[in-house]
Amino acid sequence: MKKNTILLATSNLNKKNEYEEILSSYQLYTLQEKEIAFKVKENGKTFQENAFIKAKEAASFCNEMVLADDSGLIIDALPHILGVHSARFKKKKTYPEKCAIILKKMKNIKKRTARFVCTLCLITKEKEVYYFEGVCEGTIALSYQGENGFGYDPIFIPNGFKQTFAEMTEEEKNQISHRKKATDQLLKFLKERENEHIINQ
Repeated sequence: MKKNTILLATSNLNKKNEYEEILSSYQLYTLQEKEIAFKVKENGKTFQENAFIKAKEAASFCNEMVLADDSGLIIDALPHILGVHSARFKKKKTYPEKCAIILKKMKNIKKRTARFVCTLCLITKEKEVYYFEGVCEGTIALSYQGENGFGYDPIFIPNGFKQTFAEMTEEEKNQISHRKKATDQLLKFLKERENEHIINQ
């Protein structure tokens, strides 16, 4: 049986690999794989706005379902540092360097609560727009820990665990991550939509 296709509006291969693991029942591809240049200005004030900006731009290139996300780390003690600016924070620095800067800012702060947020924007072939959001609550670690994952994973400890995202296997992380929680909602929606299509045929 042929898999349904979803265009993933991202140039981040780490994200694509993570989505392929979670959305294994779908065929995912990016515009880069079709050799189409994809670059948008993410100037939204919310995760939802940025996800829509990316999805809308990607949808102009194809007649497939399009999925875009915007995600980031929100630190309660540093509310204006990351959030929707997570990927663009200290843009010329590597992520290990960015993590080191965050840890330095958090050095004498006892309140270390934080959360990863992921907002998905799905645009259907009929150009209908839907949003799904997942949140993973946790705390900022005292030091850089782990080599797996990407981004700010080495400094984020999800609630209920002692290790950071970067110390977990991909499978472990994908069971509890913000992206998994958002895609669970997406998968439920897609399944219900497919069932309605079968019934209405």
